[in-house]
Amino acid sequence: MKTLSIIIPIEPIPKQSFKKGYYDDPEIKRFYKRLKGHRETIAIYCRMKYKGEPYKGYIFFKRLDFFMSNIEKSDWDNLIKEVGDSIEGILIENDKMILGGNIRKFQDKENPRIEMEIEFL
Repeated sequence: MKTLSIIIPIEPIPKQSFKKGYYDDPEIKRFYKRLKGHRETIAIYCRMKYKGEPYKGYIFFKRLDFFMSNIEKSDWDNLIKEVGDSIEGILIENDKMILGGNIRKFQDKENPRIEMEIEFL
């Protein structure tokens, strides 16, 4: 089976959802602008490593590690959702094709990043 390793040198940001009406708040608008840039950065690094059409089969994260400056500021499930949304349409056709994986988060104030090793099944 084919595997792909990618290191993305950015601070992991968890996916957030807010109640209707919160989007008018200038602080929330700034956060979503930052989140959009975060997704685009993940997408760029994925495109650099993976050429071709999005994979139509299932994938498994042999390793999905989040190195964060502060591990207490986010839940790991929201971190996973952000990565899934970011790779959809680039590495995989749909993020529902992610079967699971070995997901961990670590504290690294000096070098925050996302490291992933994906197995194409």
